[in-house]
Amino acid sequence: MTDVGSAGELIRHEESGIVISVGDERELVVAMTRLMDEPETRARLGAAAREAAFSLPLPEELLKQQRVSWERACGGSRKRLY
Repeated sequence: MTDVGSAGELIRHEESGIVISVGDERELVVAMTRLMDEPETRARLGAAAREAAFSLPLPEELLKQQRVSWERACGGSRKRLY
């Protein structure tokens, strides 16, 4: 994974993946070779990445959180604004 955007909030270097710099082809080759050569590392990082992905809220939960935040920002009013 590259170190851009919010992906780093989900994938942690050497915990749930390998994070490399954008455009660093050598670093990518080293990371990919390592994963091919080290099945234990590949399995450990893969399991941790899977766990991290499944810890994310479901779309319905995200919508509920956004609605609650929006209602707080609007002073608790549930009145339609459109």
